Amino acid sequence: MSESRKRRLVGTAIVVLVVVGLGVFLAPFAFPTPPPIVTGFQSTRQFSPNGDGSREIARVAVKLNEPSLVTVDIQDRSGKRWKGLIDEQRPKGRVRLAWDGTDDQGQPVPDGRYVVSLRARRGQKGWRASRGIVVDREAPPLGTLSVQSAALAGPGDGECRTAATALDRGEMTIEAVPSSGGAAVARFGPKTVAGGETALWNWDGKRAGSGPTPAGLYVIRATLADVPKNRSQQSATCWVGHLISRAVPPRPKRGSRVGIRLQDISGTALPASTRVIVSIARRIGNPGTAAQVVGPRVGSRVRGPVGSLTIQLPRRIPPARLWLIVTTDGGRALTPLRP
Repeated sequence: MSESRKRRLVGTAIVVLVVVGLGVFLAPFAFPTPPPIVTGFQSTRQFSPNGDGSREIARVAVKLNEPSLVTVDIQDRSGKRWKGLIDEQRPKGRVRLAWDGTDDQGQPVPDGRYVVSLRARRGQKGWRASRGIVVDREAPPLGTLSVQSAALAGPGDGECRTAATALDRGEMTIEAVPSSGGAAVARFGPKTVAGGETALWNWDGKRAGSGPTPAGLYVIRATLADVPKNRSQQSATCWVGHLISRAVPPRPKRGSRVGIRLQDISGTALPASTRVIVSIARRIGNPGTAAQVVGPRVGSRVRGPVGSLTIQLPRRIPPARLWLIVTTDGGRALTPLRP
């Protein structure tokens, strides 16, 4: 091959390579991909339109990149249409919609899984997408709630020993609230629990981040909530006294004299010289089951050192229907009299 022919072939090859390279480089800019009609689409995942004021409405947001005909429907998983939210021409920008959990006739749809179906069209351009959504009005069920008060259970771990069982998955919260009302003074959780799981809380009778609460009756309230904030609640009562006392003898007779043995919550005996005030009241209920436990006072109070003090029981009231109430500078104990 002559030198001139070789030079022509090399030149041709270089030109081809340059053209191909420029084509690869320029193609994206010479023929850009048009932006989509919709550049944003979000919806609520779960909600609970049950009238309790929490998560009543599902929100749908669409961001249009250009003016479009927008259609949004609520369908079930089989494709059946339940509700039309919009079917109209909208300008470029955001489209905000809400669904209250009803169908086209205004009737509540059944609980279950649905689909938010979005379609947008402008001329020959179209866009379609969907988002899943769950309608859930049913609260996760609570099983048993057990609250043991140290006043009856004796020394141990905590003033109020609580066990709350969930029958379905959810977030468990347990609170202590004064029986007279007001805000919670202590709280356990929220803790995620599985169905069949039991949450245990041994409340020490203290305010969160503070010292002991005033002695008295408290409501222990357990709440189980699911994602849409449906809630189940159960309540029981607990006596908080920061002391535990026992009558001596434990099963006295009517009209007999009774002494007191006093302990702190851990079971450590208080000195016999501890000054106390002892009174007798009617027993109208027990912590754990009753909303009220202490009735009217019976007879007079007595004062003195706990180691030597005694009080006389009334002759006409069975001892099992009475409380001995022992008060010190640090607490107040309910003393059960055994039948």
